[in-house]
Amino acid sequence: MKIEFTDFGVDDASALGITAKDETKESLLTFEMPERFVPAPDLIGLAISTLAGTKYDEIVIDLPLTRRTQRVIEDVCGANVTAPVSQLPQSAPAGVNGSLNFSGGFDSLAALMTLPEDTKLIALDFGGNFQREADFFQRFQPTTLKTNFRSEGFANNSWSFMGIGSILLRDYLEIGSYGFGSIIEAAPMNLRQARHSNTPRPWYAAAGLKQLNPVQGLTEIGTVMLLAKHCPDFIRDSLKSLAGPGSEKLNRKVMLLNIVDDRFNTGIRGGLDRSEPNFNFGHAFTTDFLTPYIIKMAGLDFAQQLVGEIPQKIVDFARGHRLDFYERLHPGFYENVPPASKQLIYKRCLEAGIDPYTENDWAEYRAVASLLSTWHSAAA
Repeated sequence: MKIEFTDFGVDDASALGITAKDETKESLLTFEMPERFVPAPDLIGLAISTLAGTKYDEIVIDLPLTRRTQRVIEDVCGANVTAPVSQLPQSAPAGVNGSLNFSGGFDSLAALMTLPEDTKLIALDFGGNFQREADFFQRFQPTTLKTNFRSEGFANNSWSFMGIGSILLRDYLEIGSYGFGSIIEAAPMNLRQARHSNTPRPWYAAAGLKQLNPVQGLTEIGTVMLLAKHCPDFIRDSLKSLAGPGSEKLNRKVMLLNIVDDRFNTGIRGGLDRSEPNFNFGHAFTTDFLTPYIIKMAGLDFAQQLVGEIPQKIVDFARGHRLDFYERLHPGFYENVPPASKQLIYKRCLEAGIDPYTENDWAEYRAVASLLSTWHSAAA
């Protein structure tokens, strides 16, 4: 399957326009850039290739790209790349500022609480059903890219599209590193790792960017604890912005908020929008990962409001373990993090009552990984 990216240009509304055409449809993708800024061609090429992901066998980009950038796109997308060859350097060297891809949800808000005040916030405004996100995150005055690529179906080929702003705005914001509000249960494979290299994905590495995901060593319980300590006044509005009424994500966050309040007396609670589960155990890794903790801390009946048909094996495991590691920091995810950044992250976590793992936590972390591998093989 082939996709072509052509007709690059900036219109009178300061929007970078790109025509994307494959065998199914033709779309005009737009990115409203600040101050009519136009990124270097190689950065545009890397950015739009995150939208292609590994869906296509051939990618045509009608923009001069260096051979190095073409090779990166070929490797990461698994496709043949056709583009005019640029003889110019990729662009100026990366800057020195840190950036956070920011949505205003619990995890990205918690990440913000662990970063220096001069961190550059980058937000994507997708409009439509995501307007609730923009209404909240604009309070933090991020540099915002308003774009239509999600409504045009280009958010399904690679999750790396969420960092497209860090690539396109690299030179505008003079950034040298990027981060997300990514947490342990963001992917099953995280449970396989005792250590994390913090190596940037190829798209970002090719743009000269380093990676720092400041809450990568926490669970959603940890991020709720951070919010309760460092920005409690934002929690309710963040909760309204992160998912629609009755959604599994919203109910899960409310449940965790209530458990943290029961355990640490934060005074912050939420109300569930439904009493029936959204789906059964084994359907979603994030929820499955948190289910033993919810059973342990709040009981089986409470957990069954979130997830149905919980296996007895999970119930027995929850009742037979302490599961304190859900409330603690996994140190292995901070290897290769600069000392100053690590010090600040640890400081903010300790202030919120989040301690590093003990020997028992390591053992139970591995036990949960083994337990969940029955349903999620990538966790093994």
